[in-house]
Amino acid sequence: MIRWCSYCQAFCDEQPPYHDLALSHVICPACEVRLERDEQLIAETEAPRLLMKQIFRAAARGDAAAIDPLLAGATALGLTTASLLLGVLQPLLHRTGRRWQAGAIAVADEHQITAWCERAFARLPVAPPPPRAPLDLLLLVAPGNTHTLGPRFAATALRERGLRVHAIVPELPIDDVVDEVVRLRPAIVGMSCATTAVVPDAVAQLTTLRARLGAAAPRVLLGGMAARQATPPPAVDGVPWIATVGQAEAAIRAGAGPAPDAS
Repeated sequence: MIRWCSYCQAFCDEQPPYHDLALSHVICPACEVRLERDEQLIAETEAPRLLMKQIFRAAARGDAAAIDPLLAGATALGLTTASLLLGVLQPLLHRTGRRWQAGAIAVADEHQITAWCERAFARLPVAPPPPRAPLDLLLLVAPGNTHTLGPRFAATALRERGLRVHAIVPELPIDDVVDEVVRLRPAIVGMSCATTAVVPDAVAQLTTLRARLGAAAPRVLLGGMAARQATPPPAVDGVPWIATVGQAEAAIRAGAGPAPDAS
């Protein structure tokens, strides 16, 4: 569940159940302070709410011409890149997937919304070039995982928090994985798994990586939508699961396994 400030309309963090990407409205610490002295704060919440509805509707229509005006509106309202990616586009994609699974929309509708989100992501302010080695985290996608927006959203949000993170998509063969790890020297390699079906192949790649690099191998983590399901993902010996960007940040900064409920 996404915790979203009701007042400044910004992404705060995530909390269990992670498979439910509904918004849970809270008050962030900054707005708690403002509420004591700023009567205009409540009135300011309407514009971000309207913008979110406009984004959802434009994506459903596949209205590419609306992307730049909507992003300009988000910038004018002070929404951060992380808020747009994790608090707006991520729930939109998840909601779309759930509606497709329920038969409420067609495959073509799902593809149209995903393509709209891809275009919106590409139109965000120019991101800095990939950070130089050594990295804090290198994000890869598991073999067979065709969903690539999630790891790219995560990498962007983590870079916004000052971390050296890079995502490589689509999937790489194991020889290229090893080459990239040697070249970029990440402290951690994270493998994104959209479903539990791809977990065995992800674990096989990570096992091979560690076997080839030996003591020089980085720590490894597993994440993605598979980590966010109501049914916990299968346990993998020596490879922790992370469910949120906040947990990834905690793992990087701690230099150890993630705090299970950190967000």
